[in-house]
Amino acid sequence: MTQDDLPTTGFGCGFFDYDHDGGLDLAVVNGRVKRGPALPAARLGEFWNHGDNSLRVFRNDAPKEGRHWLLVRAMTGRRDALGAQITVSAGGRKHLRPVLAAYSYMSSNDPRAHFGLGDADRVEGLEVLWPDGRRQRFPSGSVDRELTIREGDGEAP
Repeated sequence: MTQDDLPTTGFGCGFFDYDHDGGLDLAVVNGRVKRGPALPAARLGEFWNHGDNSLRVFRNDAPKEGRHWLLVRAMTGRRDALGAQITVSAGGRKHLRPVLAAYSYMSSNDPRAHFGLGDADRVEGLEVLWPDGRRQRFPSGSVDRELTIREGDGEAP
């Protein structure tokens, strides 16, 4: 890096639905390169368990009303089902999220899958492709909540 470089550097980024409108948003976390120990990383996820992704933004003009969400934790045994893919159907749309512990350089994220559902007030379907290749469906239900699903508890599609 040279003197002409920007004073900050993008160390971590990730896609998630910050405003719960059903579309993915991009978050880029900046830092500075200084002498001494540094921990350049991004951590995206649901820290306070209230449905809002916990990220500080300079200006967030997103409306809150009519923006529903679902937070899904997929488990295999007593572990997070890393590598699983969760599909949620709501409001006539399908939303797909992978279960990942990290998706950015030197970063770690909440392994729960966050779904912004826009104005959909009910989940019409939830399907999981587990890491071993099996598919299972789980009961539909209400929105604005956290749900834990376990491999083996669902039904074959």
